[in-house]
Amino acid sequence: MSYYLLAPITNIFMKAPTIKHEDYAVIADFIAVSFERDLDSFSSTYKTMNASYLENFKKAISQLKNNDSTNAIVIKQKETTANLYKQADELRRNITFLKDYATRSGLDTSLLKVVVTKINGRNIAGVVKAVRDAIPYYSDNIERIADMPEGFLEKIVEQTKQLDALNVLQNTLMNERKYHTQANKEMYALIKKYIGDIAKAGKLIFQGQKKEEEYVISKIVTRAKTNKQNRVEELSKQDTNPLYED
Repeated sequence: MSYYLLAPITNIFMKAPTIKHEDYAVIADFIAVSFERDLDSFSSTYKTMNASYLENFKKAISQLKNNDSTNAIVIKQKETTANLYKQADELRRNITFLKDYATRSGLDTSLLKVVVTKINGRNIAGVVKAVRDAIPYYSDNIERIADMPEGFLEKIVEQTKQLDALNVLQNTLMNERKYHTQANKEMYALIKKYIGDIAKAGKLIFQGQKKEEEYVISKIVTRAKTNKQNRVEELSKQDTNPLYED
């Protein structure tokens, strides 16, 4: 007999289903509607779950919906990385030529070997420093480098500036991505807490009543998926190809 009395209470504390990030806003919207309608019942049972609580919940939902995705930053970061390495490869080609020009002229090439090593190791900051360290030596001995075309050192300097700018952009994007990732985690954690607290309280307040179902997260997820499928079916009917109509 005691088992049947305890069973409904036990169900209240069952572990909530895992919620996908893309479903958070929809589920929050569903439970917010029920919570707002039943606000008096919540407030009379839980003092802090009042109008102010509701307002803050709605603000959190709005913030989640308007949140900038990190996807755009990730794409831009990948594009910048590809461009960065392409520029580094082009610089290595010119450094290789400079090394050959210097060798033919009997000049020291150890500084250029350092540049190539840094490029091969994808150490872009190291590449920039190594080039800047090397250029003055070859600039001072430019009259001895007979085979080098006019403006060749200037070309390397310009390539190095572009490489440096891309590296700065890359680091900026990495920092932005870290910031947005952390902000997103905190935002989803906040929404998850709201959903979990309201669902738990709602099931306790409306235990045994029809309204209780509106605070069962698994049922909310099912309703959200059903509504989404219905919208897809409606859109597909609207977009019916006239060639296939009776």
